[in-house]
Parts: sequence; C-alpha cells; structure tokens
Amino acid sequence: MRLVPAQFATPFCKSNKNDFNDADAIAEAAIRGHMRFSRVKSVEELDMQALQRARDRMIRERTGQINQIRAFLLENGVTIVQGRAN
Repeated sequence: MRLVPAQFATPFCKSNKNDFNDADAIAEAAIRGHMRFSRVKSVEELDMQALQRARDRMIRERTGQINQIRAFLLENGVTIVQGRAN
C-alpha cells in the first residue's frame, strides 16, 4: 500500500472538488515516477497521535474557559493576572 500526500495530488485535480475528481487526481499522481509517498503508520503510532490530538483539544478548551472567566470577571471590575495558576 502506498499513500499519496494530499499536497502532491492537488496539482493533478482537473475540475471541481468531488470524490471522482479526487480519486482521478490521486491515481494520476500515484503513477508518476518521481512521486514521493508517505509511509503507512502502525497502530501504535495512530493511537499515540489520537491521544496527542485529544490532549491538545482539552488544553485548548481549558485555555478558552480560563479566558472566558477572566473576561466575565473583568466586565465586573475584577482583574486577574493571566495564567492558569492565578
């Protein structure tokens, strides 16, 4: 199995984006001799990537909640120093 990165298949897209045109562009990119392919990731690598994405998302949500609380307090005249510890 060979994986063609999207950035290398995009130049071969001939028309509007739909599944048929995408498949055609991928097939044409794959038959090129100079094409670079991505390696297939193992199950462990995919699991680790999923955990990292979930962690990043939780951190973004936590930061957003902290900023929202600070904004509510600032509207009522209470100022708090930036940072999670405060």
